[in-house]
Amino acid sequence: MKPRIAIFAAPHPLVLGLSICLLAARPAAAGDCFTRSNVRSEGPAATLLFPYFEVDLDGGRTTLLSIVNTVQDPDRGVLTRTLARVTVWTDWAIPTMSFDLYLEPGDVQTINMRDLFATGDAPVTRPPAGVYPACGSSLGGHLVAPERLRAQHTGREADFYCYSSPRSDASLATGYVTVDVVRRCSLAGVNPSTAGYFTGVATTDNRLFGDFVLVDPDQNFASGEAAVAVVAAPAAFDPGDYTFYGRYVNFDASDERRAVGSQWAARFITGGAFDGGTQLLVWRDNRTNIVSRVICGTDPFWVPLGEPSGVTIHDEAGNVTELRPTSFFDLATQRVDVRSIIDPPTDFGWFELVMYANRDWAQGWVGWIASAQSRFSAGLSASEVELCAPDP
Repeated sequence: MKPRIAIFAAPHPLVLGLSICLLAARPAAAGDCFTRSNVRSEGPAATLLFPYFEVDLDGGRTTLLSIVNTVQDPDRGVLTRTLARVTVWTDWAIPTMSFDLYLEPGDVQTINMRDLFATGDAPVTRPPAGVYPACGSSLGGHLVAPERLRAQHTGREADFYCYSSPRSDASLATGYVTVDVVRRCSLAGVNPSTAGYFTGVATTDNRLFGDFVLVDPDQNFASGEAAVAVVAAPAAFDPGDYTFYGRYVNFDASDERRAVGSQWAARFITGGAFDGGTQLLVWRDNRTNIVSRVICGTDPFWVPLGEPSGVTIHDEAGNVTELRPTSFFDLATQRVDVRSIIDPPTDFGWFELVMYANRDWAQGWVGWIASAQSRFSAGLSASEVELCAPDP
């Protein structure tokens, strides 16, 4: 099934809060999801998910990422140097660039995604001699051909293949980014989909937090949100549990990272001063370990992501409207205008998204951005309704 969206006209915050509590209290069907009470759902984390980025290659729009190493390791209570592995993914969940960062305790590393696409260069960091012997004296620098990277993230041909969805605006590069705490440096092609990554490269040390900011100087907008904290919990999971990177480890739980939720509730504002309406940022798990490119003009086998589902709209008078089955969020990550997909009959309300991937429950993440008068914008994460994740 596709994500099911129900929209409720409930602009008053007390009504919204009560409705979310009622949704959270609704019992899930057997096998829908599991709950690990000893797994923290907040950072610091062993993995950061930056669920969406965009760069206008011909304009000023870009995305800024910040990665912060905590001053103290929350599990050990000591000052800790950290090595992190950054992987850039397309909206077809195909990795295109991976590199290592060295962070001193309390360090913050900011990455302007425009710089990656302009030069193919990763930020340069320098670990102290002997701390990470396999890393050398300097990390980062030039890693990929920028022309190839730009083509991979704009739906254009790169070496006779395509890596991301076709689009009307060929100058808009999109995707998402993951950052993992690791124990050693790796070759350029090593990423979370690589066999052995979670037994020999990644660690379960929860040390990182971060944020991302979407910047649009042409429209005088900037909107930021916290990075998604994917917390590791060694020995908390059993083989068969749904973990964050479960699709890459055959769901044997060896990544030991809590999955993000499958049900989300988010506001929308499409009237009044907010004449720019509301846009959704939606990241989805495609539940497959296949990360290969495809012949241009075709799609990966999982696109569109799941089957269509209807939309139920509830207006302020209590009227219910069932819309015909429609396709909504087909990719691993996307930015979608609310009015273009659901045409709400009211200017203020909220909706629930239930994530599926090809008829199965799947983890996901939702954020929303409301803009007004080409001068103001506000960005927030949606509320995770079910604080659990589905079984694989």
